[in-house]
Order: sequence, then C-alpha cells, then structure tokens
Amino acid sequence: MTDRMALGLPARLMIVASLGLVFLVFSGCVRRKVTITSTPSEALVWVNSQEIGRTPLEFEFTYDGVYDVRLMHDECVALSTSASTDPPVWDLPGLDFFAEILPVEFTRDVAWHFELDSSSLDPQKRLDAARAMRASLEAADPAWVASDVEATPVSDQSVTGAPIGAPSLPVATPAEVPEVAPPELYPLGGGPQIDD
Repeated sequence: MTDRMALGLPARLMIVASLGLVFLVFSGCVRRKVTITSTPSEALVWVNSQEIGRTPLEFEFTYDGVYDVRLMHDECVALSTSASTDPPVWDLPGLDFFAEILPVEFTRDVAWHFELDSSSLDPQKRLDAARAMRASLEAADPAWVASDVEATPVSDQSVTGAPIGAPSLPVATPAEVPEVAPPELYPLGGGPQIDD
C-alpha cells in the first residue's frame, strides 16, 4: 500500500499527460473526398465558382451540403447543376468528434458523374433551328399568336378632353375635393402658448 502512495502527484500527472500525448499523436482523422467524372472526359469543372480542374478529378472537402457545379467542354453544351454530399452516421455533428480523435483513419468517397449534351452543338441542327425560327417570325400569322384575338385601340372616353395617358376618374366618381381649413399659425414665440 505504501508503494502506491510512493507515487506522488507529479508522477501521476506525468503518466496521464504522456498517455494523453500518445493518444493525440496516434489519433486518426477523417478524409472527405469527391471524385468527379464526366462523359466526355476532360471537361473543365468549377465547384462553388472555383475552378478545380478537368475530369476525371478528385478534391477534398470539409463541409457537407449542396455544391454548385459547372462543367464546360469544347464539344458540348455547358452544364450548371448542383450536387450534394450526405454525411454517414459517424460523420454527423457530435459523433464526428469521436471519429476525429479515434486512432483510426476514416475515409469518405463521394462520386459525382455528369453527362454532357453534345447533340445541340451540331452546326447543321443549329442552322435548321435558326431558319425555322426566322420563318415563324416572318410569317404573316405567327403560330404563337392566336388568330381569334382582335386588336382594339385603347381610348380614354371616360373624361372628355383629357389627354391620352392622363389619369382619369370613372364617370360615377365626383371630381370634387372637400375644402380643408388651413391649420392655425402659432404666435410669434414659436410653439403653443400655455396661459398661466
């Protein structure tokens, strides 16, 4: 029993501190990584308005959530969309503390794949679409205007003699404004006078 007591308080503190240091040095971490691929590959990628490279690529992230993603390729139409990272149970707030300090490395891999549309970049299809649009706009009766609608000129006949565009009142509304007496002026001393 005296052997246990022989270890003083400084020695016990030293043992606890060294165990804590060993625990911290060998503690693990959490690596969060997104892999982005596209068809076709070599598309330029921006995530949250920051250029990160060409597909296929990987980048590490810190926070889960919804990210704005934009992909551009010379032979395809640009794609603007969003993608999300959903945390696993061990990476939820509260539990992530233990995942960070345990002497094990946790890795999260999130994969995003995007299909880029190259069909609308065909020059012949674009020319045909432009010619069809021009023809529909130059037609006497365009298809997008209903033919049974008749145009009637707008006239202001509720008040005779009123210029066009001037505000007018309906016929049943009197145009008289009641007279309002002006407020009484304060005497020369400014403000109301109190009689004693």
